[in-house]
Amino acid sequence: YAGGVFPWLIAPAYGLGGRLGVLLFLAAILALTAGQLLAWLAECRLRPGPAAAATGLVLASAPVLLISQQVFPDTVGMLLMVVGLRLVLRLEDAPWRRGAGLVLCALLMVAVKSRLAPLAGGLLLLGGCQLLARRLGWGLVAALAAGLVLAAGGLALWLPQEWWPGWVWSQVDIMRWNLERAGHPLRPILILLRGMALDQTFGLAVVAPVFVLVLAGVPAGLRFRLRPALQVLVPLLVYLAVLCYTRWFQWYGGFAGPARFLAAALPPLALFLGLTLTALRQPWLRLVACLPASLTLLYSWLACLVAQARYSAPLGVNPLLRGL
Repeated sequence: YAGGVFPWLIAPAYGLGGRLGVLLFLAAILALTAGQLLAWLAECRLRPGPAAAATGLVLASAPVLLISQQVFPDTVGMLLMVVGLRLVLRLEDAPWRRGAGLVLCALLMVAVKSRLAPLAGGLLLLGGCQLLARRLGWGLVAALAAGLVLAAGGLALWLPQEWWPGWVWSQVDIMRWNLERAGHPLRPILILLRGMALDQTFGLAVVAPVFVLVLAGVPAGLRFRLRPALQVLVPLLVYLAVLCYTRWFQWYGGFAGPARFLAAALPPLALFLGLTLTALRQPWLRLVACLPASLTLLYSWLACLVAQARYSAPLGVNPLLRGL
C-alpha cells in the first residue's frame, strides 16, 4: 500500500516490531474502536447489556475482525468513523471545539484512505445541517442539503473536463467511464448491493448473518433514536451511492477478506443491532438472535483458524464453506 498517510502512521510500529508490531498496533486500534463504540452507544441511551452484546458481535464479525488482522487502513477508518459520530451527536454543545474536531476527523479519514471520503463528507454534511438548523429550521436545511447532493451529482455527470482540477477530474472521469460500462443507471446498484449482501464468499448475510438483525433495528432507530439513526444512515447511504457508481464492478473489494469495502462503515450499525436485542426481552424471543449470532461467531472463528480460507476469487466457491 503506497498512498495516503497510512504508511507513515504504521511506520513506528513497523520499526519497533516488524509486521507483528503493525498487527499489534492495528489490534490496539480495534480495541480503541470498541471503547469509543460503547461510549457512543451509551450516549445514544442504549442499555448497557444490549450495547455490549451488539458491540461484541459487530466487531467480532468476519468483515471487521479479518480486516483488522491485515495491514489495511480500514481499521483506522473504523475508529475515525465512530469518533466522528460521537462529535456529531453532541455538536451543538460546543460547536467550535467539536466542529474543529469533526473537520480534523474527516480530513484524517480522507488522508488515511481516499475511498472513505464519502463517509467523511456525510459526517461533515450532517454537522453543517445540524448547525444551520438552529437558525433556519430543519425543513429548509433538509431541502438545501438535498439540493446540494443533487447538484454535486449533476456536476459529476455533466460538468466539462476543463472546469475540473486535474486530480479531481481523474476520479470524475473514472466514475463516468464506469457508469458507461454499466449500460443502465440502475445496474451498478443491483450488482454492488446484491454482491455485498448475498454473495457466498463476500456477502454479509452469509459471512455475518447477525447483520440481518440490523435491518429489524432500522425502523426502531428511526422511531426511538431518530438523531443518531440518521447520523449513521446518511453517511452510509452517501458512501454506498458513491461505491455503486465508482466500484460497482469491483464490489468484492479485491483479493481480501469478505465485505472489505463495507468494513469501515459496519461498527456504527451496532446501534440498530442493539435496539433489536433490546426488543427481544422474552427468553424464547432471544433464540431468534442466538442462531445468526452463533453462526457469525463460528464463521469468524473458523476463518481465524484457517487463514487461507479467508480469500477467494469473486467467481469462486467460498473455500471455508466448501471445506465444511
